[in-house]
Amino acid sequence: MTSVPPYLRYLFLFALTIYSTTVFSSPIDSNDFIDQRRTRNCSCSTFSKSISKELHQIVDKAFIDKKLVGIIVGIWVPGQGNFVKIKGLGNILQDTPIMYKDQLRIGSISKSFTTTIILQLVDEGLLNLDESIERFHTGIPNANQITIRQLCNHTSGLYNYTDDPAFQQSIINDPLREWSPHELVQIAIDHEPIAPPGTQVKYNNTGFIVQGIIIEQVTGLPIDRVMRKRVTWPLHLKTTSLPITAGFKKKFAHGYIVDDEEFIDFSFLSPSFSWTAGGMISNLKDLKKWAKALATGKLISCQMQKERLTFVYPPSAPGPFQGPFVKYGLGIESLGPFLGHEGDIISYNCSINYSPCHQATFVVLTNRDSPKSFPSDNATEIFMELAKTLFPNEVPWK
Repeated sequence: MTSVPPYLRYLFLFALTIYSTTVFSSPIDSNDFIDQRRTRNCSCSTFSKSISKELHQIVDKAFIDKKLVGIIVGIWVPGQGNFVKIKGLGNILQDTPIMYKDQLRIGSISKSFTTTIILQLVDEGLLNLDESIERFHTGIPNANQITIRQLCNHTSGLYNYTDDPAFQQSIINDPLREWSPHELVQIAIDHEPIAPPGTQVKYNNTGFIVQGIIIEQVTGLPIDRVMRKRVTWPLHLKTTSLPITAGFKKKFAHGYIVDDEEFIDFSFLSPSFSWTAGGMISNLKDLKKWAKALATGKLISCQMQKERLTFVYPPSAPGPFQGPFVKYGLGIESLGPFLGHEGDIISYNCSINYSPCHQATFVVLTNRDSPKSFPSDNATEIFMELAKTLFPNEVPWK
């Protein structure tokens, strides 16, 4: 998701203190907390001793440097080895460790699920990637100029609704508020487009909300049912869903906003504010399956996978979700030789990546974010370090 403006940050912390489920309002000694988290560490590795040591060191260093609460890392490389490491806490108040089965919010990884359904509908002849979205009830004034493809690869030119300060303030004021998809689109169209359709690549949540609206109109079903029928059930993703309530149905890792020495539990928020752009939940096991299915096109035709992997290039300025190594396909990202997606939503940050060449899968999940650095690239940065260790001659980052 996109950045909270600096002038909202202190309001953000204040509001979270009021609305979050747990607030540690008195200062916590950071050294004591780091020591406590170090004791919650479980791992296994079948890589060589030297590689395993390097991987452990990368995760341990990131855990301290990025002041994480908990982290789950999974790496699977056929013919070389597997590595799973769980470190830190899943619930600070109850002093319980984060577990590999825990559910977390996966933020924008949800986009990859949403666009997969769009591509299935194209396969079935119900949609065309290069048709305009004019025939759908979206309320977008220039719908006749915007194509489905442009919704999927961040080139629609629509205003990104999560950039709207009033919307951000509404989330602050009431994180449990239910939003309709059309309300979110209305926020976008209350602003001028950022560019003519197809002329600029800029990370955009609005396009993925519109995709959700189109899916519901084409199928005649609510999106959570479509997601189960077309994606999670066929792949046996038992802990993955697009929930309709603020809670979790299975054991989960609490998510935290961390500001200096204040830890604020912000696990419970309405998924409707990010919906098909970022509202899903999952866990390590399911995301391992999904990373491979996404990158190899398991649920769509070869032709649709070719379309999915037609990339555009965002600006290479530094910052989350930008270059110089990122390219956008249709609901998928390319980071060097890897295919996958990042996911960042208040109090959670995730990354999934798959190497088709090596059939290697990387999953990094964290349950901490900071309003001073939101959106965060923490999980992606950790992945990049891990990938550099295993494939030093193939990654473009050094």
